[in-house]
Amino acid sequence: MRNTALLLATGALLAGCATEPFSYLDGRRYFRAELNSYSTTVISVDGEHRVVNPVRIEPGRRTIVLQAPPVAGFRFGTQRTLDLDVEPCMRYYLAAVRPTSLSQDWTPKVDYVEPIAGCGATIASK
Repeated sequence: MRNTALLLATGALLAGCATEPFSYLDGRRYFRAELNSYSTTVISVDGEHRVVNPVRIEPGRRTIVLQAPPVAGFRFGTQRTLDLDVEPCMRYYLAAVRPTSLSQDWTPKVDYVEPIAGCGATIASK
């Protein structure tokens, strides 16, 4: 009887610990064999500067500032803005795509999207 009560109490506590859905922005490109694509650095999300990769964020419409690595002859890479509708419980791999390997110009790209295992929204949607 005591074990049953303990199991029920533990289950109730764990159910109360469900977290809000979240997502990740990962500056590392997913497909490494693609020519002229490079990993990026997530500089800021909605104006808040970030220093950790991957960046944990709340789902919703987000404005992301990315920086590509510099090309030969430049000390710093250039920055671009990406507007992204972030879905809950997803990991977004971001990449910089250049027309050529020597071009300083680039375009931000969502390289790959995958679900986050064990995230609250994936459990609730089943």
